[in-house]
Amino acid sequence: MADLPKISKMKFGIIDEMYMNTLRDGVENFNALKPAINATIAKSNKQSSPPFLAQIIGTPVAIESITLERENGTDESDVSVAWKYKWKAYQVSSVDASTNQLALTYTVPILVNENISNSVDTEDGEHEGIISGYAYNLAELGNVGTYEESGIVFGVDVKSASYPVGFYPKEVATGCFVMLQKMFTRDARVIYLFDRQGTHDGDCT
Repeated sequence: MADLPKISKMKFGIIDEMYMNTLRDGVENFNALKPAINATIAKSNKQSSPPFLAQIIGTPVAIESITLERENGTDESDVSVAWKYKWKAYQVSSVDASTNQLALTYTVPILVNENISNSVDTEDGEHEGIISGYAYNLAELGNVGTYEESGIVFGVDVKSASYPVGFYPKEVATGCFVMLQKMFTRDARVIYLFDRQGTHDGDCT
């Protein structure tokens, strides 16, 4: 919008140059704030992204643990039950007509929150900067609570006599594919979520 001119002298009933210039200033102030208003509206309307294909890479980082009280009376501290994951985004580039096998192509995810300057895309996925950008498994996030309530981790009673000594809750294996979804927290941080049922494994002793 073109700048509105200042009015030096006018009078029309109660409408004078002060009245008109006050309206002009209000319009100018609104125009100055409009980009910030539009950005706020856009952010509030997009709290998540459509799911996209990603592969778990690297070594998962434990973020929550329990003291595992086994049925035989022994306690094991710092048993991990939740992790955060590095990832790479992929897209399906083709499907082989004869074998129905999928051909996957690595794609750099254009998922950076523009308001977090330190968050960058890398070949390992978006996992650097002021926010972790790591992916989190929804199935793991309740494990501490269910263990404290009833000894359950991933749907298994790990305190029972039937839970083998030497078995532990396991993270999602490196190389697995998951469907990630980008989410904004209320303080504008970015996280990525997926939901994959956890497992237990180990060596029976």
